[in-house]
Amino acid sequence: MREGCQHDCDERSTVVRRAAQTRRRAVVVFIGLLAPLAAPGEEIVRNWFNDPFFQVRSAIANCPVPLGPYGTEADRMRETHYR
Repeated sequence: MREGCQHDCDERSTVVRRAAQTRRRAVVVFIGLLAPLAAPGEEIVRNWFNDPFFQVRSAIANCPVPLGPYGTEADRMRETHYR
């Protein structure tokens, strides 16, 4: 009878372990689905006009990355001139 009890305990622990794994996977999927929803609030900052300053500085050894001319799309639109 003791062997049957051990078998039941093993089955229960397996069921509990699988349930915990399923919950963890569900949480990961849920977070993965919500992550893109938070991204639109962030503005993209980049080198919109392909300023060659970055390329020149990257050719110099141990030269720190320049701080500008990075900008948002709103900055790009403000700096763009119409022809």
